Amino acid sequence: MDKHEERKQQSEETLVHDQLMASYQQGTVEDQGKAVSQTKEDHKDDAK
Repeated sequence: MDKHEERKQQSEETLVHDQLMASYQQGTVEDQGKAVSQTKEDHKDDAK
């Protein structure tokens, strides 16, 4: 494998890794949002 091919392969792996990290972070944000709204629901029950 020459240097050009090697570099191309590495950049593709980096791209996949970045996409995984981005989707993981997006999912984490959504989970936090759900947790926050769940907490608000719990507080509403306490207020009654």
